[in-house]
Amino acid sequence: MRVRRVVGGEGEQLRAIRLRALRDAPEAFGSSAERETAYAPAVWAERAAGAETVTFVAVDGGRWIGMAAGRPDGAVVQVLGMWVDPAARGAGAGRALLDAVAGWAAARGAERLELGVTDRAPAAAALYRAAGFVPTGEARTLPGDPPRVERILHRSLTIR
Repeated sequence: MRVRRVVGGEGEQLRAIRLRALRDAPEAFGSSAERETAYAPAVWAERAAGAETVTFVAVDGGRWIGMAAGRPDGAVVQVLGMWVDPAARGAGAGRALLDAVAGWAAARGAERLELGVTDRAPAAAALYRAAGFVPTGEARTLPGDPPRVERILHRSLTIR
């Protein structure tokens, strides 16, 4: 398994893994497969090109088995769309994806990573804790699904 950055021209592959993620774990995301299925090919091409958000994928034998994206927001990089195929979980892909986003963010001069994890994703929360993320104390309900709570976690990228 290796982790690499998605590049321009990979919009269809990015669409395919994102829709797999949304179908596998709808409770973990603020969007839905139904919503994103309707996105035009140009949206996926733009996402793959990484104009605003960079996406990394875990690849095993040519198959995309996981993804995580990073979007700069000042000194913070938001980690978005984190997902690993159920058959590949527990083998290090999630940690490798987080480390790839962290490396990219640190190279940009970011001070910390931040992400949200829903109360319905305890395995993801455990991965984030193991990767050095700690709660900020902030929580919010997800738009369109008020019973679902997302807790915000962060990880420092600066050495003190």
